[in-house]
Amino acid sequence: MYAAERVTGNIPYITAGSKNNGIGYFVGNLNITLDEGYVAFNRNGAIGQAFYHDYQSLLGNDCRKIHISAADNDEYVGLFIALAITKQKNCFSYSRKLGTQRAKQMKIMLPSVDGKTPNYEFMRQYVSSLMHHQYEVLSSFFDDRQNAQDNHYGCGSLPAVDNEV
Repeated sequence: MYAAERVTGNIPYITAGSKNNGIGYFVGNLNITLDEGYVAFNRNGAIGQAFYHDYQSLLGNDCRKIHISAADNDEYVGLFIALAITKQKNCFSYSRKLGTQRAKQMKIMLPSVDGKTPNYEFMRQYVSSLMHHQYEVLSSFFDDRQNAQDNHYGCGSLPAVDNEV
């Protein structure tokens, strides 16, 4: 979909950017690239950068996508695979783009059960534990910040008062 064809709307339009999960625009028109539960990777722009999209979105001209059945409906596995692809981005450049043919030949390094079969359960648990840890760190940060703010404005706990005379 070219710029002249885009209509402002609510559907994420994935471009070859490295930020915002690759979302460049929100559009209101559709095309045949509408999909969900896939890993998109950039063949141009931020070449080799990959993102998992578990929501319906449209794909720009400078992106390609892959479906891996274990990741189609599993955010954690999709995020792990997207990161595994992104880790290889230094293998590509403007003169060595990650086009369809190179993508088909690319080896994605994944943990395996027996040296052949990807260990999707490990991927799921690993990403889940990272996200849980990050949640705890952020939760602690905001709790500390709220307590500091409450104490600064005199909203913290008041000292006990002895009512006996």
